[in-house]
Amino acid sequence: MPSASLSDLFSLPAFSCLFLVFLIALVNVFVGINVHPQNKQQKHLHRYLYYAVLAGYLIFLGINYSQSNWVEYAVLFYFLTVVPLVKGINVTLHAILSSIGLVMLVVMALRLF
Repeated sequence: MPSASLSDLFSLPAFSCLFLVFLIALVNVFVGINVHPQNKQQKHLHRYLYYAVLAGYLIFLGINYSQSNWVEYAVLFYFLTVVPLVKGINVTLHAILSSIGLVMLVVMALRLF
């Protein structure tokens, strides 16, 4: 569905939801970069923001259910498996793969055009 302007694009509920998910994920990356191992509050905030990203993406899938395909579910699978599992292996790799997740969210938003 091609949109003529930004107002047309933001009037799509799926795009607005995905944009909010992207912003939360971006904040989560910045929080994750600044997490200190001794600070439990930052760790909890990082975890809750991750859950908010997952919940928002699930809402996006619910809104866009009739037009969803396997790529959108593959992104969900990526956020559910790759991002949390890599955290235990290497924190730097976790940050890089989380940033790739941000790129995937942008690709999902571009697909809505």
